Amino acid sequence: MIEVPGGDHGFAVPRRAEITQERALEIITDGVVEWTGSLG
Repeated sequence: MIEVPGGDHGFAVPRRAEITQERALEIITDGVVEWTGSLG
């Protein structure tokens, strides 16, 4: 599970969020890369 501050289930963050939409996608992408790398 990856937490995106202010994000919803569609990976969107509101304009008033503390992070940008681009940063939200980076957080998700980094998490997926880390997870797939751990699969061996």
